[in-house]
Amino acid sequence: MSSVATATEAPIALKPAPPVVDIPVIFKAKKAREVILYIVQRAPIADRLHICKIIYFADRYHLEKYARLICNDRYVAMKYGPVPDGIYDIIKNAESAEDSDFAVDDFAVSPLREADLTLLSESDRAALDWAIQQYGSLSVTSLSQASHDETWNKVTQRGALLHAPYFKRAIPIPLPEITNTLKDGELLTSYLLEQH
Repeated sequence: MSSVATATEAPIALKPAPPVVDIPVIFKAKKAREVILYIVQRAPIADRLHICKIIYFADRYHLEKYARLICNDRYVAMKYGPVPDGIYDIIKNAESAEDSDFAVDDFAVSPLREADLTLLSESDRAALDWAIQQYGSLSVTSLSQASHDETWNKVTQRGALLHAPYFKRAIPIPLPEITNTLKDGELLTSYLLEQH
């Protein structure tokens, strides 16, 4: 039997994911701007993709150790992995804003002022420093592959929902889909649900 798919074979039927109760969060846009500046001033590669992935991995680290997100951002699954939705919008909007705190030139992001460290806790900075150290120098390909983790694979059904015939650009990632993949994930998810 051939392992090559033929035109007469039926497409793989995707199973709808069971609904997940999400945890409500309120995005901290002011703090997010400082987080972007903090990363841009310290990361070896300061582009949109690296900023978004560093924040994703820092949030995972921070959730596991301190049971909270750094900026309370919502994540979406996109082609190159999970993306912090609010932070992505801040960076995207900075391209055309005249009063931005950073400059965006195609994909590179440059600071126009120092980050206000008073808005970042010691644990925020530790998580960001850890993520910068671990992921800040990776190539775009390696960084994207690293973020195609259990969470991304589950939400996108291993990327299938982002390609034909579905062509979804972004799929919301409920916070429990992230927390459940962390150490003591079910306990963490229960704790966060109780707090909200």
